[in-house]
Amino acid sequence: MDERARSSLLVHRVSIIKDLKVQHVINPLLSAKVLTLDDEEEILAETTSKKRAAKLLDILPSRGNLAFVSFYKSLQDQYTHLADLLEKDVPTGDGHGKIQNGGRLRKMSTIDVDTVLVEGGVPPRPRVLIKRPVLLHQIRNALQQLKDEPGWVVVHGMGGSGKSVLAAEVVKDQELLEECFPGGVFWVSIGQVDKPMLLMKMQNLCSLLDKEHQAPPRNTEEAKDRLRLLFTHQHPRALLILDDVWTARDAKMFDVRCRTMVTTRDSSVTDAVRGDITMVPVREGFSKEQSDEVLATWTETKVSDLPPEANLIYRECGGHPLAICMIGALLKDHPNRWKYYLKHLQNRKMSKFKKTLPYEYQSLAEAIAISVDHLDKDISDLYQQFAVFDNDTSVPTQVLSILWDEEIEAVEDVMDELCKKSLAFQSWDEKKKTFVYSVHDLQLDYLKEQCDDIEALHAMLVSRYEKVCKGKFHNLQDDGYIHWHMEDHLAASGRVNDLCSILSSLDWVGSKVKITGPSFLVEQYVKHGKILCENRGKELLDFESFLRTNSHRFFEDPFPDIVQLGLSQHSESEVYQQAMSRASQNDKHYFVWSRKDTVKDPTQLSVKVHSGGVHFAKFSPDGNQVASCGEDCSIKVWDTHTGQVQLTLEGHRDVVYCCGFSPDGSTIVSCAGDRLINVWDAVTGKLMHTFHAFKRVTPCGTPTRTPSFGSSRRKLTTEPPLMPRSRDPSPSSMYPVFSVKYSPDGTRLVCCSGEGLVKILDSISGAELHTFSAHTDSVRCCDISSDGTLVVSASTDGKAVVWNAKTAKQITTYSRHDASALTACCFKPGSHVVATSAEYQIDVWEAMTGEKLGICKAHKSTFIQHCCFSPDGSLIAGGMSNFSIQLWDAESKESVAIHYGHTMWVYCVSFSPSGKQLLSSSEDEKVILWDVDDARSIDYMGLKRDFDVNFDTEPFMIVAPDNNDALRVMQGDQAEVVHKTDIAFAKSRIRACCICPCGDKVAYGCEDGVVKLLHFTPTGATSCELVGHMEAVRCCIFSQDGKVLITGGDDNKVLIWELQNKTSIECVGHRDSVRHLKVFSPKRKKFLTASYDGSIKVWDMMWGMLVFSCEDASEHWVLSCDLSPDESKIASTSVDRIVRIWDAEDGALLCRLPGHTDCIRSCAFSLDSCILATGDDAGYVKVWDVEKGEEIVTCDHHPGDGVWVRGLQFSSDGKQLVSAANNVKWWSMDGELLQTFYIKGSFVKSLQASKNFKTFVTIDSSGFLYILNMVEKE
Repeated sequence: MDERARSSLLVHRVSIIKDLKVQHVINPLLSAKVLTLDDEEEILAETTSKKRAAKLLDILPSRGNLAFVSFYKSLQDQYTHLADLLEKDVPTGDGHGKIQNGGRLRKMSTIDVDTVLVEGGVPPRPRVLIKRPVLLHQIRNALQQLKDEPGWVVVHGMGGSGKSVLAAEVVKDQELLEECFPGGVFWVSIGQVDKPMLLMKMQNLCSLLDKEHQAPPRNTEEAKDRLRLLFTHQHPRALLILDDVWTARDAKMFDVRCRTMVTTRDSSVTDAVRGDITMVPVREGFSKEQSDEVLATWTETKVSDLPPEANLIYRECGGHPLAICMIGALLKDHPNRWKYYLKHLQNRKMSKFKKTLPYEYQSLAEAIAISVDHLDKDISDLYQQFAVFDNDTSVPTQVLSILWDEEIEAVEDVMDELCKKSLAFQSWDEKKKTFVYSVHDLQLDYLKEQCDDIEALHAMLVSRYEKVCKGKFHNLQDDGYIHWHMEDHLAASGRVNDLCSILSSLDWVGSKVKITGPSFLVEQYVKHGKILCENRGKELLDFESFLRTNSHRFFEDPFPDIVQLGLSQHSESEVYQQAMSRASQNDKHYFVWSRKDTVKDPTQLSVKVHSGGVHFAKFSPDGNQVASCGEDCSIKVWDTHTGQVQLTLEGHRDVVYCCGFSPDGSTIVSCAGDRLINVWDAVTGKLMHTFHAFKRVTPCGTPTRTPSFGSSRRKLTTEPPLMPRSRDPSPSSMYPVFSVKYSPDGTRLVCCSGEGLVKILDSISGAELHTFSAHTDSVRCCDISSDGTLVVSASTDGKAVVWNAKTAKQITTYSRHDASALTACCFKPGSHVVATSAEYQIDVWEAMTGEKLGICKAHKSTFIQHCCFSPDGSLIAGGMSNFSIQLWDAESKESVAIHYGHTMWVYCVSFSPSGKQLLSSSEDEKVILWDVDDARSIDYMGLKRDFDVNFDTEPFMIVAPDNNDALRVMQGDQAEVVHKTDIAFAKSRIRACCICPCGDKVAYGCEDGVVKLLHFTPTGATSCELVGHMEAVRCCIFSQDGKVLITGGDDNKVLIWELQNKTSIECVGHRDSVRHLKVFSPKRKKFLTASYDGSIKVWDMMWGMLVFSCEDASEHWVLSCDLSPDESKIASTSVDRIVRIWDAEDGALLCRLPGHTDCIRSCAFSLDSCILATGDDAGYVKVWDVEKGEEIVTCDHHPGDGVWVRGLQFSSDGKQLVSAANNVKWWSMDGELLQTFYIKGSFVKSLQASKNFKTFVTIDSSGFLYILNMVEKE
């Protein structure tokens, strides 16, 4: 049965039960098959006629609309008065047609209306009621929209504007109630409530509604469910009025699918509720006549008898309801003070206070002044101290306790009094579990103007806090206020030295950034820049730079150690100096990157404002803002100086692929996987237009879906696959809109989608001006030339097409990327030269002719995700799949810079309008701002991750190949290069290298199978080649005496080289690539190999004979192995997530250790051979008791997706463990994290530690060499 019919039975239930004899209607209902014989028996079993009628009414709603129609017809013969009651609600959709017999419709009487309102708790009319017909008409019209469907009417305006009175008055309309709300009206006053008080109000409402008198609900969720059922089944078509709603939480608790009217000061409280919402703003004040009526009523006189001062008071108050009512209330007690109060108002207005007040409603401030003057002196003095706070600031109770030097309870008593007098507002901070207080901006301005010495007030607040923390501000507890405002108070109090001190204090910065985040803290350096530069300029710049470049780190979990982060700064930095001082005096482990001063970083700012990959980022025309978008379906607008988010634009339902500012900076356009193009106001963030440019049509080609690697992006592969990864369609939309851009004059939008279409739209109306359809696959990018005449589009069909933007004529098709999928295209500013990217190169060509002008090439192992020209056209930037950004000279096409800062694929690059800065956005959720000049001036040469270290030499030695495939031999903490192989002889990539124990020989194996040997003598270095492998050499190791070299490779071979005569012995037995080698002690003359064929084999070093093979039923790849120091056991880990311990004498399987949830990629024994550590691809490290075969502890993991733990090593005493993955972590043996060192790249392949566990060496994915030395304690 529909809602209207069910409601009609409920509304008229009393009348029907009173008059109806069931036996007169039961037969027609049986004939219509509305009732069954069992129903008849159940009804007639009731003892009285009223109970039988009630039982019938209980059954009918469950039998559908036919039951109502049949019941109505059965009443027409003997109960016409009851039939008349139901007639207007007879359903018309069952094929019976609308009943029209001229029956009378019963009207509600005034008594009925009053009864409904009293029973529903609607407050009576106030003593002074002013009719406001325009507003009442607007509210009534809004309520009439709830006639057929549940929804919301929100009456909003500032405090004192009469919202509650209007809401109570409008429901006294008899016709409105009868037509729209026959189920009744129920009033709930909300106010500023905490959760228990809210539950109590919900319980009271349930009790009022529930005819069955159930037990009260026990919590808010249960109460919400109860209310939903009550309004649905017992009170359909009733109106719920929520008066004075302050928070969205409170409104959400009453989102029970009923008809609801809300009065509130905040129009956003219903943003989270379901259903249609109609807003009714209450803005206008009283008219002159209404003002007179108020004043006459308060003073109990006739309007005609009001003194002349009444007109002047109205003019002074500007018709504002609150101000007029406040004056009227004062006159009620002192009706002879008309001139006094008028003079008081006029004096205020003519004072300096009046002239400087920045509000239109100045007279409200006058009313505030009078109210303040009537406070007790003690409370008034405390209230005046609110002048120390900024507008729109919520002040926790604890802060007032410190400021006033009062106990919490005393503060709450004072604030209760102020709130009662509407001089302050109270709300509950759920996070801090405390009350917070605020003062209206008008009231606060009055207090500030009345304060004689605002500087002294700020100084008092600072001194009170100084007393609490005994002068150490960094020890202050987070009270929800002081860490956000301390700098402002210090500046306002004239304590400039203290302001400089805390902003150049690592202690304060560390405590503050943990609470406020880095962007807000950076804003303090910008905000107080002039003061700071006049004092400790360099020190403060060091701290600002530290925060900017490490901004993304402060979102890590656990929160990073600020001292350890500071130790990675340049040695001359004030941050480093303070960090070193604290590290040397702290018992905690700290590590210094010895080569950090040789690494130049062009990063200016690193921000993390999105949750998920960032697909696009673009500067505003003035360069002061950035708009970025990505996988969290939002667009963020943030400040380029501080990284502070200024706007969050939400409206898309899928990944946002592109966004950008209009040429005048007034709007922002975005496109997404939901196929929508949205235009936003760049100042307010309001959604202005939504264009459905791409309908769901048959595409001209099937878009190429590329795999998403996510947490398994490197799973079981040695290199990332060579394919585009950015802008992949989401599962919910195979044909997203990938790109949208404004024309230079801002009148048009150029956009493209996965359907293979390119369109030009009118930027205001969204009207389609042109459609281009030459592509046969997804169009991933499009651009429009600087003069607005040409459009270029790039597609995964391997073609770029140039179009005439005015005629839609196809001009050129460029297909010289060898059919590779194109990822990006762009015009060179001021010209018709185009750049398009595909695979590892960018083609530069002439748009009108298709003539190729040159090629910018990256390394063949990487993929260019995006490209763009600098504003002057001199540079081309590319975002790479190897996590780097690369710059090329646009004229010579030569690479001029490569820099790493991201830890995942770079999706987008974009120059600032000045060309001095470059943005890059990435899958790693970061957006980085680079200094272009610095980037070009830095000569960067990265190292490969296949390295070896010999700590037994003095100084210790490191060997590693560089990006040019030359081997570098380095010594000591500063990695001084003592030898470098000739690049001219580098024929293929170096895949493995090792140093002999005595340090006089170095071997390295290449991808072409050649092994090269370097021998260092006092007269120089000699080299020779060892040829025997047919494919890439993957591992190599010297014997303990350095006379034998063992190598293994992808050709399944293991070769034993006798170095004196350059002969080799082949060890035959492996069926797949050999990846690991370990040598036993010299007396045993054995070594072991581990292979992707799933086996570990032990060989005789002299003859190459197989001693034994460690094999289980599993043939999964062996990913790591280790030989225990006492050479009694072998540990191996595999893809199958099992750790295996083998007997090193005969290869017998001793035990299996399950427990890991992902592939296990590393293992290491402790020096006593009793403990084993293993690391997996989920970032977890487990420690095992080898003898018992039991897990000891699981260390808190390396956080992140797809984080592989590749390096593990115990300290010599077995009390500590180091692991290497996406960063380097040190652990105690109980799993406690001791320290974290953050690398610049995304991961490391291995790590080696000195015997004393004080020096650690690794190389990350970006090619940075890290020599980490433990800080010595004083």
